[in-house]
Amino acid sequence: MHAHHHPYTTLLTHLKAHLPQSGPLLRRIQHQATHPSPTAQVLASFPPGSEPETKTGTETPWLAAYADVHRGLDTQVWVFSTLETKSNSNSASASASEPTHHNNHNNAPISTQEKETTKYQLLSLFTHIRTKLVPPYIAWVSSQPPALVAHLNPEKARDEGVKKIPPHPKTSVLLGSVHKTVVELICELASETLPTKPSANPSPSPGPESSRPGVRIHRGQNVFYAKYCFPSSSFNDDINSDGPEKGSLVGKGSGPGPGYTFTDSTGVSGIQEKHLDLVKNRTNIPRSKQALMAMGGVALYYRPGGDGDVYDDGDGLPASSPPVATASGAGVGAGADGEGEGEMPIGWAFLGFDGSLCTLHVEPEHRGKGLGGVVGKEVMKRGVDVFEPSARHNHGGLGGGQEEWFFADVAVDNVASRRVMEKMGGEIGWYVAWMVVEADI
Repeated sequence: MHAHHHPYTTLLTHLKAHLPQSGPLLRRIQHQATHPSPTAQVLASFPPGSEPETKTGTETPWLAAYADVHRGLDTQVWVFSTLETKSNSNSASASASEPTHHNNHNNAPISTQEKETTKYQLLSLFTHIRTKLVPPYIAWVSSQPPALVAHLNPEKARDEGVKKIPPHPKTSVLLGSVHKTVVELICELASETLPTKPSANPSPSPGPESSRPGVRIHRGQNVFYAKYCFPSSSFNDDINSDGPEKGSLVGKGSGPGPGYTFTDSTGVSGIQEKHLDLVKNRTNIPRSKQALMAMGGVALYYRPGGDGDVYDDGDGLPASSPPVATASGAGVGAGADGEGEGEMPIGWAFLGFDGSLCTLHVEPEHRGKGLGGVVGKEVMKRGVDVFEPSARHNHGGLGGGQEEWFFADVAVDNVASRRVMEKMGGEIGWYVAWMVVEADI
């Protein structure tokens, strides 16, 4: 596995050729370019400055990843394999809607050789992470005051509001948005064995040769989410129009309704630090406050008597799932309408580091008005400036006329959530999982 210290002009070009499947990793690396983490690495199966191998004019499978183990409970690794763009394994369940097969370069069955090549690349990636990135992380955790890292220990983790997904072992990593094809290959790796390392003090009469797993899966391989894809054309008109003034929801039916606004009573927009306890209270995903603030988010307020166009695109709001999460438990500050220091939003959404909608929530008493879709689309529109800051100024459109992509991940059996995504203009592209994986070294 090769580290790409300057991937923004080389590796990104290769990833853009495989959109939209490569989109989550592409977005994560773009975010790293503008918000660098000193503990992150961008990795690929080919060295920097070179091209992926080809045979008889056909590109052989290659793999790229972003890894930041120091993110702890947040998603630590994003991975993309070119097999995703020729996948013939998109269905997550018989009842799920069929994906739209965006940009599948080759729908021919994946060959055994291609699978073995990719499995070797995955094992190389996990081994690199376990041997090069995990030890410094564990050393850092050990050097911190216990109270500061208590949330990383399963036996000491404390739920805030909705019951949280438990922490994973520090020797393992959380992979996010893993394409179903890659999930299946990781499962194959976990079922295979490698010879056990020879003992420093071998027995004089050794028994049969033992073996050990090359990869260990801790959880997540059987729970899939529909990856909704949102092309920039689904909200391009809103971005290029002058639109309403900041904070106003009047105009062209784009506002969520009378009394709703994206700014608080002092004119401040977005999620503020004082809102984070409420946000964390409403989701089962143990995201850190630092991660939420780094993402930035859209906050929706309700002040009766305010202006705004009525906007109702039907019922349905995403229920709890890893990236698009909402819960209706009670908590301090919930629905704290009004002004001043205690003013709290009644809805919010974040755009994850990989360009995916996450932690979308509307308080129960405000549901059924289409607010989830309005808030979700608003955070994606603002995300264009985060990931492609010059895009909206090129040729009057996004990306100089090129299609840009954002995403959302929803549990396949979450009908209400999927209805909201579809009304926002999203289409299912493929299926993904969140997995906790460890190389057994």
